[in-house]
This record gives sequence, structure tokens and C-alpha cells, in this order.
Amino acid sequence: MTNNKTVASYGLDRTGNELPAGYLTFMEPFIGRIDGRDWKSGGIKESGAGGDELAWYATSGALGVHITFQVNLTAGERPRSTRFTQMRHREMVLDNCRYHLENLKSLRFLAWRGIVHTPTRSQIELTFIARSMTFERPGYVEISSGTQQFAEIIAGNPFTRGTERMLKENAEEMGNAKIARVILISEGLRGRKKADGDNPLLHLVIELSSR
Repeated sequence: MTNNKTVASYGLDRTGNELPAGYLTFMEPFIGRIDGRDWKSGGIKESGAGGDELAWYATSGALGVHITFQVNLTAGERPRSTRFTQMRHREMVLDNCRYHLENLKSLRFLAWRGIVHTPTRSQIELTFIARSMTFERPGYVEISSGTQQFAEIIAGNPFTRGTERMLKENAEEMGNAKIARVILISEGLRGRKKADGDNPLLHLVIELSSR
């Protein structure tokens, strides 16, 4: 069943945001050189003056990309943590793409920059270790569909699980797209010599395919 929920239907506001220099460069190995003029950045916030920002993102219709820079919908990481809105992150991503892209069938990549979600960071670290790599150094791991590791990645974090559900709920509108591969990226430790909740900077990229 198609999900037609919008930011406005949840009583939230959409804002325009500045896009800091360098925030898109982690995508260049996968989509080519980035021209900031192709991009639009926005935020989703609680309604009214002084409402807290719940999510911050950027989209490129020309490249078919949606990137989430920040998402803060609950008071904690536990499954039953208090929610700041009943709108789910996958619904926000979908509405953002409908708002900025002419056709959802053109969507090629979904990405999350600077992941701080602890279980997802742990999953990325373990995936690097499984490839005899360390996420404390710059690098990336690609996991293609059809493998056991791919199934574990999809089930193991809320970003891939939410994407799977979004694709199923809106299959016709999205051209029956599937997740073709997941790319886990580390920018390596910066400054401090010990990893913590935001060091190294970690990203997750999903490539879609309608084949």
C-alpha cells in the first residue's frame, strides 16, 4: 500500500537549510564530481517558532540522490524511547524525495552522513573487521545483494530496514526498485587516537536498482 503521509500531515514544518562545503564529498567515488548547484538542502522541524529540528537532508534531482545529515526523532536509541513525532524516518525520506524529485523512479542512492547511532556504528566496525580492515583508517566496504552478509546488513540497522519497507510500501511509484548494494564508509580517526561516538566519521550508502 502506497504511503501518502507528508511532513505537513504530521504537523511538522519544512525549512530551507544551508549546505556546508565538503558535506557531499564522501559520495564522489560513487556518483562522480559534485557540483553544489545541483543540490537542495532542507530541514524538518517541529511546528512553530522555536520548534526543534528533527532532520536535515539534501537532494539532487539530477543525480537521483537523497542524503540525510541528521535525524533525531526519539529521546534515545532503545526501541520504546519517547518519540518527538509519530512520523517515521522512512516517511520523511519519501516525502523529501516527492517534494524535490520529479519522479521517484529516478532515485538511485540513499545515504546517511556522520552516523552516530551506536548499533549501526558497531555493525560498520564489525563489517570492516570481517574484511580484515579497520574502520579507524579511511576506507569503505561494499556489500552486494544475494550474499549472507548482505542479509545481515539489511536486518541489522534501522536505515536499511526502513529503506526495505519504504520500497515495498511504494513499489509501483518507485519502479519496483530493490537494494542492489550497501556501502559502508569510514573517513578514519581524526585528531583523537581513540574511537568514540562520532569519531571516526561513518557513512552508509544504499544503491538502488530496478532490474
